[in-house]
Amino acid sequence: MLVETLRRQLFVPPISAVQSKYEASLAPKITPEDAHINWATWNADELELRAEMLGEVWTELGYETESPETPRKRTILYGVKALVDWTPELDIPTGCFRYVKRGYEEIMVLKCKDEGWVHVGSVKVEGKREIEGGTWIRSLQKRGIGRKFY
Repeated sequence: MLVETLRRQLFVPPISAVQSKYEASLAPKITPEDAHINWATWNADELELRAEMLGEVWTELGYETESPETPRKRTILYGVKALVDWTPELDIPTGCFRYVKRGYEEIMVLKCKDEGWVHVGSVKVEGKREIEGGTWIRSLQKRGIGRKFY
């Protein structure tokens, strides 16, 4: 079949190189800091895009009343998805998370910049195992709310 294709010249001619006025360059290396959530600048779409691109994003976990110098545990978030056409009736600051029950589903929602919200699939706190987001946040409710990501 290959010989017949060549004899009948049914092949595609070679593709010419694309002409561009820009010089080729290498992209910067991805570091763990690229996955560190920047609460001041990332909105829900940016957070979802980074999580999808890198597989996971991370931040620090602490209490809302703690000082900035307090040591915090690193927390990895998996399965981050922006919530579209849904706004919970919660008035909380950026970086805070809450437990929401929708029907039979227990979910963890997280407030982002510009009034955006994301759903977190699972959470892994430093020194602990990975756990489903709704289950993790429900367990925190028993100890009182007021936790925040930094």
